[in-house]
Amino acid sequence: MHGAPLAAMQDHGLVLETPKGRLAVDKARFVEHPSAAGSCDVVLFAVKACDIESAAAPLKLLVDGGACVVSVLNGVDHQDRIASVPGAGSVLGGLAMVSGVIAGPGLIRYTSDMSGLRFGETDGSMSERALAFRDACEGAGFSADLVPDIRVAQWAKFVGLATNTPLATGDEPDRGVPPSVIQTLNTLATAYDVGLHTRWWGAAGAGPLAVTSRMPVGCWTHVATASRALSRLIKHAAKTPKLAL
Repeated sequence: MHGAPLAAMQDHGLVLETPKGRLAVDKARFVEHPSAAGSCDVVLFAVKACDIESAAAPLKLLVDGGACVVSVLNGVDHQDRIASVPGAGSVLGGLAMVSGVIAGPGLIRYTSDMSGLRFGETDGSMSERALAFRDACEGAGFSADLVPDIRVAQWAKFVGLATNTPLATGDEPDRGVPPSVIQTLNTLATAYDVGLHTRWWGAAGAGPLAVTSRMPVGCWTHVATASRALSRLIKHAAKTPKLAL
């Protein structure tokens, strides 16, 4: 964090405009580099996928000091990419169930009343660190679900994003998604040993699935990110025998 956003938050905190009211996170310390944060228990990792490796590099010092990382990016392989930097076993998978926009330096405006966090160990265990983080979140008053199948939850959201975001690029946001598109994503998930609920791809022979995009028309950034993620997953599956499609 740097520039105008950092200056604004150092001046008056991080301001959230939500359906439940305006909240200012003004008791926190805002710094430009992780090394200035000192020791901590948990790092919430929330950058764009293209910045994962560079943003993860400074975290090794914190992880070596006992911190764990909870990744809340969209996609299905980000925790593995992050862990390749500070070390295996240092990262929990997660999902941010929220919709919002940056309305100005240090100002986030919610665009729906959806607000929550879902996270878990990638091996499905109910670890001491995961339980402690869940209890801390609940004690602070916001929803945090510790789940045993975080990879399934990530794939489920990824299927929605990968099929929904292209609809936001045209002028017909209520177009249907052909079942073959979601079935292809299900096949890819199965190759990664992740079983998705049938509600994500519908019954065999069904017509286009009705999907209404909630994203602003023209979200090319989301489309590009989803496309890169799909390409990376398919290439990895193609050259990994046990993942062969």
